[in-house]
Amino acid sequence: MVDMAAIGALSAALRTATDLTKAFVGLRDEAMIQAKVIELQSAILSAHQCAFEAQTAQSALLDELATVKAKLSEIEGWATERNRYELVAVVPHLYAYRLSEQQKHDGEPSHMLCAACFDEGKKSILQGQHILHCQRCKARLNLGTTPPQTRGTYRSALNR
Repeated sequence: MVDMAAIGALSAALRTATDLTKAFVGLRDEAMIQAKVIELQSAILSAHQCAFEAQTAQSALLDELATVKAKLSEIEGWATERNRYELVAVVPHLYAYRLSEQQKHDGEPSHMLCAACFDEGKKSILQGQHILHCQRCKARLNLGTTPPQTRGTYRSALNR
C-alpha cells in the first residue's frame, strides 16, 4: 500500500518546489519592475532637466524682449523729441539745432542744442553769449569777434 507519510512528504516537497519557483519568478519580475522603475525615474529626471532649461531660455528671451522694448521706446521718444527741432546756421558754417516755434510748449524758452550731441541722440543746451559752450561734449562755437554783432546774430538765430 502507498505510504501516506511518503505521499505527504512528496506533497510537501512539491509545494516547497512550487513556492520556490513562484518566488524565483517573483524575484525575476521584481528585478524587471525595479529596472523599469529606475528607467522611468531617469526619464522623469531628464524631463525635469529639459523643462528647467526651457524655463531658463524663456526667461532669457523675456529679458531680451524687455530690453528691446525699452530701446524701441527710447528710439520712438527721441524721434518725437527730434521733430521739435530744426537745424540752423548760427553763423556761416556753425550749426545748431533750434527749438521750432510751432513745437514750443507753454513757457518753454527758446534755446539751441549742440549739433554733435543732438546727432548722437542727446540734448545739450548751448550756453554763452559770444562763444556758445556745450557742457556735454565741450564744443565751443565762436559767434564772432564783436559782441554787438554776435548778440544780434545769436538773438536772431534764436528768434527765427
